[in-house]
Amino acid sequence: MKLVDMTKEQLVNIILRKDDIEKRLKEKVNLLEKEKEQLIEESEKMSRTRKRTRMICLMLALLCVVSSVVLACNLLK
Repeated sequence: MKLVDMTKEQLVNIILRKDDIEKRLKEKVNLLEKEKEQLIEESEKMSRTRKRTRMICLMLALLCVVSSVVLACNLLK
């Protein structure tokens, strides 16, 4: 059925359904944008945590090397 053949009531119902669908889609988009922001924040936190963990591991490795050298020097005396 063509739009020109429809009654005013049918046309109004089409517009109302369209508006309802638009509203629901906008709400979904807003929800997805919020979820995206949360995921970005979590990713940044994880990245900072990984950097700190690497730094701690590097410091521990350096400490092990230094203590091994000190121990070896003490054993050579």
